[in-house]
Amino acid sequence: MIIVTIIVFLFFYLSCWNYSNISYKYIFIFLFLIFACYLRSIIPIELNKDYYGYFEFYNFEDSENILGFLISEPYLYLVYKFFKFFIIDHTSIINLIYLFNFILINIFFVWLARKNDLNVWKKIIFLVFYYFLFAYITLRNAPAYVLFSVFCYYAYRNKKFNKILLMPFMHLSTLPFLISIFHNKKNYTRYLFLMFLLLTPVLLFYIFPLLNSLNEFNHLTNKSRVYLAGELNAGIFHYIYLAFISIICLKLFLFNKIFHPILITTIVFYYVAFYLNPVLGFRYSPYFFMAWLTLKTRKNTKSKNIYYFNLSSFATVIYFIFTLYDTHRL
Repeated sequence: MIIVTIIVFLFFYLSCWNYSNISYKYIFIFLFLIFACYLRSIIPIELNKDYYGYFEFYNFEDSENILGFLISEPYLYLVYKFFKFFIIDHTSIINLIYLFNFILINIFFVWLARKNDLNVWKKIIFLVFYYFLFAYITLRNAPAYVLFSVFCYYAYRNKKFNKILLMPFMHLSTLPFLISIFHNKKNYTRYLFLMFLLLTPVLLFYIFPLLNSLNEFNHLTNKSRVYLAGELNAGIFHYIYLAFISIICLKLFLFNKIFHPILITTIVFYYVAFYLNPVLGFRYSPYFFMAWLTLKTRKNTKSKNIYYFNLSSFATVIYFIFTLYDTHRL
């Protein structure tokens, strides 16, 4: 299993480089997909740490009304109902959902590998941090993370990608990041503050009382109370992430002078979430990393230094193996 994991990493690493003959890139992408599928086949799905949460406790029942349906994060429900047209067995449907998610995430990583305006080391960080988390574990967050990554990529290149509007239907925690769609508006940060100022009383006195009467919303608020009450304990790993992200921010803001609104939005939400609970902050950290890693390469970057940085990123294969074990009960 470790050998196949290293091979998967190797072929993705090779597929991230730019070649004078484009066929080399597609050969490496093909080999990456072959070994990625083989690795998926030799690791039982039920060994991932979230499997029994979805299998035993996730609610796939019909909502009472349309509002309940919309706030119940209906993406996973719809995927489940689609497979139920063909298969009755609950276990088989859950396994198919995992495989469906695996296909979606690998399509994203192929898309990422093909982007020649991103440095190899950035693509590799995406892989080592999030491949097993997205492709093997999270069924609701993963597609939302992918949509936000693609949105950031195109936003930095002055292109529209309005599909991020679908994110809350996958996971309601993504709702605050929809503000990023207005990133190119003048005085964005002022409007951001004004929006919070105006929406807070509306949410508190009108929207929340209405939603509290819905079973679907009660399920979500119960989950939120777990985070806010500190019932999910923070570990040293969460504080290492905090230090790592803070160092990156110092470099971006003080040395690189990059103050893009999307980047600022994601880091603000991360620090607020971390203050509420470090575990919640960790759950929000991927949005910052996506905003950072999809930034366009600066023109004044020394190509020789970047080349060695790209080359040395192969050493992160050790962390890639660690994330496999960290996300599974192996």
